[in-house]
Amino acid sequence: MFSDILSILTEIDNLHHIVLSLVISTIANNGQLHTSYAPYLNEGGYYYIPASQITPYYQYLQTDTTIGLMIIEDEQQAKNICSRTRLCCQALAEIVPPSSAEFIYVVNELKQRIGNMMDLFIALNNFKLIRMRPQTGNLMLGLTKIYELYCQEVNNNLPLLQIV
Repeated sequence: MFSDILSILTEIDNLHHIVLSLVISTIANNGQLHTSYAPYLNEGGYYYIPASQITPYYQYLQTDTTIGLMIIEDEQQAKNICSRTRLCCQALAEIVPPSSAEFIYVVNELKQRIGNMMDLFIALNNFKLIRMRPQTGNLMLGLTKIYELYCQEVNNNLPLLQIV
């Protein structure tokens, strides 16, 4: 069991390293889903994305902080197009205060991860940093290997991944 957990965490870590953007789904004001994508950083059990206040997903998060996210293996790298490795999570989103140490740290890490594009995001007058806290999800490692994931709050409010 312990080796299974380590191999699953390794798969998740590999996805985090090779996939630079994630797919996000938010709920529009009329109840319909809106899907987009964004570059991201995974840090301390949270996912962070840069956002402009004019993007639809940012606007929808003002009324419903529920967000779906998916990190999926590139089609060109997949052995089989129907069984791409993917991590899907349901999360709660919140804005990181721009004056916080967390904001400064994450912005610098995003600069390292995605390069000069981050400077363009920051230059926008309406730049926001969104923190997503996973609640539940699953990891699919093929057609028959699906692992349910649960996140639990621990003392310092960082999610703790549990694999069931």
